[in-house]
Amino acid sequence: MLIWAGLLPDYYLIHARGITTPQAYPLEPVLTEIGIVGLSILLMAWALQPQRRVAKLLFAALLIGAAGIFTAMMSMHMPAHFAYFGLELLALALIAFLLGVSWLILGFIRPLASKKIEHTGEGF
Repeated sequence: MLIWAGLLPDYYLIHARGITTPQAYPLEPVLTEIGIVGLSILLMAWALQPQRRVAKLLFAALLIGAAGIFTAMMSMHMPAHFAYFGLELLALALIAFLLGVSWLILGFIRPLASKKIEHTGEGF
């Protein structure tokens, strides 16, 4: 998506500065953004390892969310690929947070279900 967004015109240059000539593809910023999203995905993969999964997922959500908010604060007059980059980071942070909370809830439900099975021989 970032590669596609790099092809979109920079509306700030067109409307505010009056530069209507064809603009060069922003290769370096797009490659940097792809690298940062790749590091965020690697952080998510690290957080999904079995040991201390909830703490790592919430930590990943905090780091990725902070990067997304920092990106959103810098996005004034930025091209479209920068906005898509910020939205991807915030989406990854939301996914990490929801996964962490769901594993936390499952951690509380699983012992309750096993106790009920032991006492009654039935599940929910």
